[in-house]
Amino acid sequence: MELAQLLGNAVAFQSAERVIQGYPCLPADFKLPGERMIFDRNLHEIDQYFQAVDQIQRLTKSAALLSDYRSQGINLIQLATARLQFEFQAILTRKADIDPTAAAYFSSLSTSCSSGYQSPGTNLNQMDKARHQFEFQVMLTRQTDSNPTSAAYFSSISTSCSSGLRGDDYTDHPALSDKEIYYLRCITERMSSIGSLHYCIEVYCCSRKKFVEKSFRLLGVEKLSTNDVKRLEWEELQKKIKLWTGAARECVRKLFAREREMFEQIFDGLESAQTYDACFVATVKDAAICLFKFAETVSTTRPWMQKLFGILGLYYALSDLLPDLNLIFQSDSSKSIVNQAAGILPQLEELVRGILSDFENGVLHEMSSVPTYAGTVHPFTKYVMEYIFGIVRYKDILSELIVSKPSATLRNECGRTPLELHIIWIIVSLKFNLESKSKIYNDSSLGHLFVMNNIGFIVQKIEESSELGEMIGNDYRKKLSEIMLEAVNSYRRSIWDRVFYCLRDEGLHYGFGFCKGLSKRIVKQRVKSFNITFEEVCRTPSTTWLVPSNLHLCLQAHQSILEELIPAYESFLGQFKRHAEHPAYHVKYSVEDLKNAVMVSSWNASCLSP
Repeated sequence: MELAQLLGNAVAFQSAERVIQGYPCLPADFKLPGERMIFDRNLHEIDQYFQAVDQIQRLTKSAALLSDYRSQGINLIQLATARLQFEFQAILTRKADIDPTAAAYFSSLSTSCSSGYQSPGTNLNQMDKARHQFEFQVMLTRQTDSNPTSAAYFSSISTSCSSGLRGDDYTDHPALSDKEIYYLRCITERMSSIGSLHYCIEVYCCSRKKFVEKSFRLLGVEKLSTNDVKRLEWEELQKKIKLWTGAARECVRKLFAREREMFEQIFDGLESAQTYDACFVATVKDAAICLFKFAETVSTTRPWMQKLFGILGLYYALSDLLPDLNLIFQSDSSKSIVNQAAGILPQLEELVRGILSDFENGVLHEMSSVPTYAGTVHPFTKYVMEYIFGIVRYKDILSELIVSKPSATLRNECGRTPLELHIIWIIVSLKFNLESKSKIYNDSSLGHLFVMNNIGFIVQKIEESSELGEMIGNDYRKKLSEIMLEAVNSYRRSIWDRVFYCLRDEGLHYGFGFCKGLSKRIVKQRVKSFNITFEEVCRTPSTTWLVPSNLHLCLQAHQSILEELIPAYESFLGQFKRHAEHPAYHVKYSVEDLKNAVMVSSWNASCLSP
């Protein structure tokens, strides 16, 4: 029985020996065209080689093996170790040079982007299924030099980032294929049993770190100091923030997550978790620190008003990525990366609060002294309303950031949240600012018109947004409408009071008691004066100094004029009704003519749109 076992082991040993010796050890720079890597052969030949290595290892340790074979076995294990080291390094070397045209570099990462980081167990269970599909896959061509199209590939990603694209809009990062991962896993298992796993870990970390850093550089994220950021114009900094936002999502959800996933697929269970996690952290740490250094630098800049929405975009992107970072960097050795990212959020929150506070003061104290033509809407009014609409778009984030404690976002005694009060206070400050600007005009009627047009613009914008209207509330909307109507009346009085003065009753009658009568001379003078004054008012630019884009406000102002002018004119004509048509009284306008003349001037005002 022992003899039979010895013979059987000898036959098995010789069979395994032939397989291993069929693939001699090659120098690292070996490039003979006719030589093929084990990896480049079909699945049967690959499995045959690994089974031969396992067989030699098992038989060398077996007592039922002749001593001559045992010493040969040690030599064969050394030969196989050298060959596997060569293949391990060769695969990683050719993947370290980014080639977007190779199919393996377009591995799908959409699952990890949408559902987050998967557990190692799930990934390893998928390897058996992938293993049986390798026979039907097209073998990838070997790549020894970097491909010139790689720069164009990542340049396109940078362009996408700067255009504001997100998530799945990015082209997937080049990564190891399923076959390569399976093959590298097979090698690490054999190297672990031999006691040479440390070599694989070192080679893997060095190669993948090179790949990660090259990928990171080509994404376009720059190292900027605080002084660099201060010197940048806001438009340029905003472009860099948009670029960073896209690059950060690409790095965290695809590059870092995929590197973690591949590392666990290849090394999980072969070494202590602490050892291989430290290796993974070393692979991506430099890129991660550089990535978040940019956001950290931006968070230390001055709170300029124009930065608000760029900073909010940065804050949203970073807070959105924090759960992914916690999944990818779970170990103690990698927590510093998570802590760095998490520590930036409070700084951005403080920056946002500073911007909001400065904007409130800025709206109140902005004192541009150049009046707008014809009392139209001031550019500053439009700017403030655009700001408010931006606040509404980011209201969910700002509701938490505008106060120090989230609990303070509860409605206060006035029934308003701090964000709602912030918006209302900005509008109140804008109202005071506009009233101050109205005093710049030498013509008081133009000043009233300026207030009417600008407050009317604010009311119009509030009515266009149900969200903004809800945040401001009906009470304050009514107050704004009242302010606008008050400005309309002030404008009407400043323009039309001299017309109404011609229609006064004072001085039309002479005598008293039964001797009281109508002075025809005074009536004639009043009618003539009314005709001249009315025509002058209708021709003067003051009557057409209305917001062309706000026809409703224009008509509302003229309707207000008619509501007072027509009754006064009818009462005036009623004083001498019997003689009103007499040529001597010079009555030029009927009530209907008067209405038409006023409405024509209103229509002309609405047609003055630039």
